[in-house]
Amino acid sequence: MLEALYSKPTALLPHLEKGYLEAVATVLSSPATPRQLIRLHITFLSHHFVKTYPRTAKVVVERCLWPFLLFTKAKQKTSAAVWDILESEDCSDDLTEYQLLRGCLAVIRDLEQNFVATNDQGVSDPGTQKFAAIDVGLANRISGMPNALRTYFMSQVFVATDNILPSENPSGHIDFVLSILKDANQNARALGYLVARALLGKLSGQHQLGVAQRTIQAMAIETLSGMEDFMKGSDNLQSVRFYPQFAFISLIRP
Repeated sequence: MLEALYSKPTALLPHLEKGYLEAVATVLSSPATPRQLIRLHITFLSHHFVKTYPRTAKVVVERCLWPFLLFTKAKQKTSAAVWDILESEDCSDDLTEYQLLRGCLAVIRDLEQNFVATNDQGVSDPGTQKFAAIDVGLANRISGMPNALRTYFMSQVFVATDNILPSENPSGHIDFVLSILKDANQNARALGYLVARALLGKLSGQHQLGVAQRTIQAMAIETLSGMEDFMKGSDNLQSVRFYPQFAFISLIRP
């Protein structure tokens, strides 16, 4: 039924009210939503909806796309499908050129092409290490962080150009990233932590301290006592649940 409706965008688009985008965002935020349904919604949003309503690009990126940008072992096929949709010629430039996403596709494709990991290098799971490298490269691009983590990820070359910091609305983008740290979706939350860490690596002085304080507040951490259990496994990027710990350790040990 939905596929039939979406196949006639010219007839459908004029009848979509503001509630449509909120409804789609709710569906996409559910971990039970099947991949095929995600593909249908993302394709319609990026190929038709945003082209007709370009002012919705911000909401589409933050509410609908963000949870699927991170590559993880469990969600790799879904993330790859979403990035493929964004890469297609039919995708709205208002999305691919939106400040948070600008240049991200090039970073992902470069890392996919250049990543070399073999068992001879002692990598137990080359695929997972590849996802970790892509995710950190993506966070670096979104935030504008220099290549501080390059050595850890097998000397991959990350693009060092900026997205958030030189944008027209850096404060608004930072507010969004910090709000995501409390998101119910673990993939959205994990990418938020990586971007927050990358932002702090780019900032300095009072600006860095201010964002660091806001980050700690967003994490709802009142004391550093008893952090040993929280930090266990923080050096393991093979599970999305370890990303926040990794990011937090990086915050307090620059």
